[in-house]
Amino acid sequence: AKLIKILRAYRSEGHSPESDWSEWVNAKLQQLPSRYVQSAPVDQMAAYLLAIHSLPVKPTHVEARFNQALGVSEYVLITREQTKPGIFMQVAGVLAAMGLQVLEAQIMTLKDGTVWDVFSVHDSDYEGPPSAGRLEEVAKEIQEVVEGRQSVHQMVERRRRMAFGRPFPTGRHPTEVHIDHGVSDAFTVIDVFADDKQGLLFVIAKALVQLDLSIHMARIGTRLDQVADVFYVTNSQGGKIISGEDCEQIQHTLNDAVDQFLVV
Repeated sequence: AKLIKILRAYRSEGHSPESDWSEWVNAKLQQLPSRYVQSAPVDQMAAYLLAIHSLPVKPTHVEARFNQALGVSEYVLITREQTKPGIFMQVAGVLAAMGLQVLEAQIMTLKDGTVWDVFSVHDSDYEGPPSAGRLEEVAKEIQEVVEGRQSVHQMVERRRRMAFGRPFPTGRHPTEVHIDHGVSDAFTVIDVFADDKQGLLFVIAKALVQLDLSIHMARIGTRLDQVADVFYVTNSQGGKIISGEDCEQIQHTLNDAVDQFLVV
């Protein structure tokens, strides 16, 4: 009720012509994970919904904030799905190039093609909250890359922060890639278990794009020195990957990409 009230206040001030916020808002919220809807502050959720409503005028919205309770920086991207897959890879590349470690990410694609991505990151350049300038700088870089005004690959090369932190220990865990067809009716689910290293998410996302796979949802988990990343994907035709040969290629490609990155 409070959410609808906030949105109606914007409408009454002439910010939006939406006539029935209740129906419109409910349709959007039903497409989001309930955990995310319940945990997001009402005023922030209202701002995100208004950003979706404004996409025809402002095609990319990036919001940055420091979550004091969790002690992480959060970057929220709201935009339209691109013809070619790669939005997730682009954001992961920007964050990696700027020395940020992704702790968690939520990728949400609505039925109308709206992309709603949330990245929770650790900024090792700051012991506490990053400066407002730092948050704005990262948000600006994300927007420029997503809008095509800057190449994420050139950015990564130019900044060369893909040395990505600490030297990697010799006794590491083997990389594992599992592919599951039964978890979801609409998507193939790919699980990647590997030792953590700053920039690894970009490497995985880049490999998935090179395989011509679209990421529709993802859960990025970091625990101690390992990551457990789960990707819900489809092929270029929008279907599940059923062929055993294709699945084998995905496993080999991801394993090789991760292992080559970790030993550098």
